[in-house]
Amino acid sequence: MFKLLTGISINKNLSQEEKIFKAVLKESLKGLGATSPNPSVGAVLVNDKGEVIGKSYHKKSGKPHAEIELLSQLGKIERINNHWELSPSIAKAVKGHTLYVSLEPCAHEGRTPSCAKTLAQLPLKKVVALIQDPNSQVAGKGFKILENAGIVTECIETTKGNQNIWVQGAYQIHEFFLHFISTQSPFITLKAGISLDGQLGFCEGPTQAVTSSFSREKARYLRSLHDGVLVGKNTVLKDDPLLNLRNTPHEGKDFKLFVLDSKLELLKKSSLKIYKTFSASQITLIGNTSFFNNKSPGVYLASDLIPGLTQNLNSVNIWLLPSEDKGEYLKKLLFENAIQSLWVEGGAKTFEYFLKNKLAHRLWLFQSPIILGGGQKMTWSGNFTSPNTEGGLLLQNTKTFKIGPDIVFTGSFSK
Repeated sequence: MFKLLTGISINKNLSQEEKIFKAVLKESLKGLGATSPNPSVGAVLVNDKGEVIGKSYHKKSGKPHAEIELLSQLGKIERINNHWELSPSIAKAVKGHTLYVSLEPCAHEGRTPSCAKTLAQLPLKKVVALIQDPNSQVAGKGFKILENAGIVTECIETTKGNQNIWVQGAYQIHEFFLHFISTQSPFITLKAGISLDGQLGFCEGPTQAVTSSFSREKARYLRSLHDGVLVGKNTVLKDDPLLNLRNTPHEGKDFKLFVLDSKLELLKKSSLKIYKTFSASQITLIGNTSFFNNKSPGVYLASDLIPGLTQNLNSVNIWLLPSEDKGEYLKKLLFENAIQSLWVEGGAKTFEYFLKNKLAHRLWLFQSPIILGGGQKMTWSGNFTSPNTEGGLLLQNTKTFKIGPDIVFTGSFSK
């Protein structure tokens, strides 16, 4: 999982510092998917001999951050108003030591007190962060608070460059947060499970998975790292999927389901499995104003638009997009509803919509060694035609992995 999510293949002897960086990223991965809208930060405390004294991670949004979780292993911590009160044993335990973190310590108070201000109370020798926090409330201010307290700081992103493999690993782990903060819009991932000849499934009846159980397990885990999943109406009608987070560490978290359904046809199908696996408040159907001429683009409840629904469907959320929306209004609504990351699972027309409107940021493609043949109507990308006549849509930072019998490809779409 470390290689899959960081892109780092450990195939050489590591220096002591690199071992610490690896430990920091492994701690970061433990909280991934549970901390949104906060970043999943990892922290490792090391003495002057390079020995690890403690390590921890941010476990859940609204709970203490990684630095505070680590300090709580060394002594009593109590929240008093808007700061952390630390027992004297903590200062004694960290004296002269170096704290390594995946992201610059926060400088501001939110749902929890500032980590930088808390660390500034301690006789630490140094704080090393892999990357800087781009949030305008932090962005160097965390380092400044520490420096003003006499603590040496280092940002590996600055001193060793953004091509450093550990910096790249931190970018990938924190990519949802970094994108959301920097662009004020959600990070959108496309995922497709396909045959060797690019088909999503067999032609007749409900779509049968063409990839292995190993791939499906990994894909469901990757789904669970996001704030929500989006599919097209036809996928729901044809396959009647669950689309939940079963058998993942994040089963039970507040996960959202979005369905592109321009005419809101799914409101006529109350027996669908999605209405059993998700509460109404977790479901958003995305309609289009061209089919509701008396309504303006915006947010509604199902009962506002369709009379006589069954009780469990009345409070399903409805987003009506402008008739010619190319994704900008959709991104706006996702951002306003704090959806930091979105996992898109198709089908082909949905993938086409996201590709055509340049809405996606990363692709995960799980490819089986099976050939389905020519009875299919279209490949996974639908009728998408790249505007780049010199060679199609080229992805960047591409990586491939082997999972069971399948090949997994991932890459980022150019900005």
